Order: sequence, then structure tokens, then C-alpha cells
Amino acid sequence: MKLLQETGERVTHACSPCLDGLPCRVGQVGEGVIEIGYGPVTDAVRELSLTCVPSTIHTLTVTKSATDGGTVSGGAISCGTTCSTVLPGGDQVTLTATPTAGYRFAGWSGACTGTGECTVTMNSDKTVAATFIEQVTLRVVLLQQGHRTMAMVASPEPSLSPDPCTTTGSGTQRSCTATYDVGTQVTLTASTLGFSVNWLNGPCTDTNVTSCTLTLDSDIDLAVQVAG
Repeated sequence: MKLLQETGERVTHACSPCLDGLPCRVGQVGEGVIEIGYGPVTDAVRELSLTCVPSTIHTLTVTKSATDGGTVSGGAISCGTTCSTVLPGGDQVTLTATPTAGYRFAGWSGACTGTGECTVTMNSDKTVAATFIEQVTLRVVLLQQGHRTMAMVASPEPSLSPDPCTTTGSGTQRSCTATYDVGTQVTLTASTLGFSVNWLNGPCTDTNVTSCTLTLDSDIDLAVQVAG
């Protein structure tokens, strides 16, 4: 629809509720919103009076830290694809962030904070930033020799799962996993009742040491065995 240029312009339109509250221009520079007045019915058609009421219109802009990390939706925002909209002054919009698989929503910044829904009151131009962080998986396989049991802990949290991560009997192995933000530095420490361990693959390949520190730039699999 072409924006109205003059207050009080009279038109007919098949979808009058669709027009109510839309942005318009008063004269050359003034911003406003459309208000609808209903005239008499002539030949089964009701005449509409569309008035451009002077108002302040503000822009809401949404940004995301990771293009594929998730979507932000609410009102006319569907970001994804539509990441900005104009709204009359005083309007409120509630935004919801939804991470895609392999990411987590870490929180809002700008006009909102926290990790819940974001409600913005449009009393000025507003920008809201949604932070999505990629997740990576650390998998550790404990290989037991004879009756030499081994337990593994990871720092920082979260704990390896299952917790505790420990071998359970002669000749057995245990697979334990944890999920972290990409780029997290993790220290793995093995407890073996006095025995050292061999790190068999991946970024940790030292022998006869009980700990290994690594940076999780992607999914990583490790195998660890009690030293003979």
C-alpha cells in the first residue's frame, strides 16, 4: 500500500483492519500511524476514512552472534529473515530466542538482558542482540588393564556422564561424555590409586601422566589406559 501523504485522505479498501496502525507520513517529513474512520455504506461498499495521525515511529533491530545459531521471533520479527521492523512509539514487542541443534542460547544484550523472553517498549530506536554459542562434545574412553581401576574427572563443569566416570571391572572399558561451549579449555585428571596413565590418541598423547589439558575447538574423542 502506498503511504498516505495527506491527513484525511479518503479511500476504499477491502481489508480495512489490515491498515489500522500502519506507518504513514504527514506532509513531507512527519511520521504517523493510520487511524480508520468508517463512513456510510454506498452500493454495499463502506467508505473508509484513513487519517494519518502524527506519531513517533521507532525502529527495532535484532542481531545474532551466529548466523546459523538460532532464530529470534516476535511481532513482525522473524530473524532468520526479517530482523528489523518499524513500530509506533509506546508499542511493546516480546521476542523469543530458539537455538538450533548444536547451539545454546546464552542470553540477550542491548535493550534486553537475561535468557528468558525479551519485552521491548518502543520509546526510542532499539537494538537487541541474541547470543548463540556452538556446542561441542568431549568423549573419553577409559580402558582398564587387569584390576587397575581408573576414574576420570573434568574441569570446569559440567561433569562427565555417567558420573562418576570410572571403570568397573577387569578388562572393561567405560565411555564418558560432556558437552561444552566451543573454545572451552578443559583439564582431564585421572585417578588410578598410584598408577600413571597413557593417553592413547587425540590431542593428549603423553605417557605416564595423570592429567591432560585441551581446547575444544570441535568434537574430540580420547582413549586413556592405566600404565603397565
